[in-house]
Amino acid sequence: MKYYCFLFLLGLIVKSTPVQGQNGLISGKISDSETQQPIPFVNLNLFDVNFVNLVNGEISNDEGEFILEKIPYGEYNLVMSFIGFTSDTITNISLTAFNSSLALGKVTLHASVTTLSEVTIQGSAATVVTEIDRKKYSAKVFETAKGGTAVDLLNKLPAVSVDPEGNVSIRGTSDFMVYLNGKPTQIESSVLLAQLSADAIENIEVITIPTAKYDSQGKGGIINIVTKQKGIDGLSISINGLLGGSPWGNTTDQYSGYHLSDRRYGGDINLVYVKGRTTYYGGLYYNFKNINGKRTGDARIIQDNESYYHMVAEGNRPE
Repeated sequence: MKYYCFLFLLGLIVKSTPVQGQNGLISGKISDSETQQPIPFVNLNLFDVNFVNLVNGEISNDEGEFILEKIPYGEYNLVMSFIGFTSDTITNISLTAFNSSLALGKVTLHASVTTLSEVTIQGSAATVVTEIDRKKYSAKVFETAKGGTAVDLLNKLPAVSVDPEGNVSIRGTSDFMVYLNGKPTQIESSVLLAQLSADAIENIEVITIPTAKYDSQGKGGIINIVTKQKGIDGLSISINGLLGGSPWGNTTDQYSGYHLSDRRYGGDINLVYVKGRTTYYGGLYYNFKNINGKRTGDARIIQDNESYYHMVAEGNRPE
């Protein structure tokens, strides 16, 4: 009886041994082929022999070391890749019951090299400069304002709007002062903006937090228009023109039958006379533009009997 029990237990041990040893592992360390320094965070993907199925995957640690565990016996290909290095593949990796643990040792990757025939580095001045109390916008980047006035230029600035009467508002408030070259003007801002050519402006400063030197003027802020400075005495004349349109945006008002077209043309002639520390500006301009637009939405008014009166909110919005 004892003899048969011994054979039975021995049979269980023999049968269970292959089941526990059907998985293998692959280990190694990845280094730079040139510097011999370890490469951390390398992507390791283990594929079957036909590169069809992804069997296992891992990332090397800070020292470039890796271990792929619980790999079923078979034939595999190991793909290694990392940014800045040429990907490499180790083929015909075989894991069997007699060779279940494979130590690849030191594996190297080569740095990828790209040869450029010519490299041109071109710098440009910043179009927006942010300071503690202001933002400076360069006027030369607003090409669509050429041939117009300061009104057209201000309308291009973020958070700045100018109504048809020339009143300036920033972020919804109209409590702003308009300065010219750092000095307050004695004329209405609408008159100044309408008479100042956009081509004569160097940059615009939006001062949101006026310092003490501005006294109590412009509690909501100050817009300082800096004109182009002429360092040589004498008369300078500049002529500009603008022509544009978008015929695909033309339409006809469904109520009045009026034809609305997206077109714009204009021009200006500017004169600057410098004598010592005094500069005289003068100019003539003509500007014509149409801007088509559409509005959508729902508009209604509550009446005395608490009912709503609905209005037509959709339609064209020409400017």
